[in-house]
Amino acid sequence: MRLRSFLQGLGYPVEKPKVGTEALYGLVWLANRAQQEVAQVLKPFSLTPSKFNYLMIIKHIGGTEGISQKEIGSRLLLKKGNVTKYLDDMEHRGWVIRASGQDQRSHRIKITLKGDQLLDKVWPDYEKTVGRFAKVLPENSQHRLVEILNQWREGLEP
Repeated sequence: MRLRSFLQGLGYPVEKPKVGTEALYGLVWLANRAQQEVAQVLKPFSLTPSKFNYLMIIKHIGGTEGISQKEIGSRLLLKKGNVTKYLDDMEHRGWVIRASGQDQRSHRIKITLKGDQLLDKVWPDYEKTVGRFAKVLPENSQHRLVEILNQWREGLEP
């Protein structure tokens, strides 16, 4: 079975594209497209996709106990400096707080009521946008894609 070329579909003059390159370009294209559309949904709430992801991690992974700045950084795969910058801004806006940890050097990052309410306001529009992307594929294809992405991630993790 001959696959339709993703790169050729984008107008690239590629005669014999490699399937691995096609797959990676397709993932990058889809991620960028989704990021752009999500950014438009979040903009009226003074959120970016990155800040939204921070808040989701703090709320859903940190829970009532909070989460360390280091763990946020490892989950986002960002350097600590970037995490600090984002947390400073979100703390200034009243979305998160830094609570004292077990010792003076550690803090637990917790979502505030204001941050939680912000996520509640944003969620319906966010979910609608993400759902529009998901429903392009039938559910069985979505399940298969998740399996493939997990296989890819597991194969590349150290």
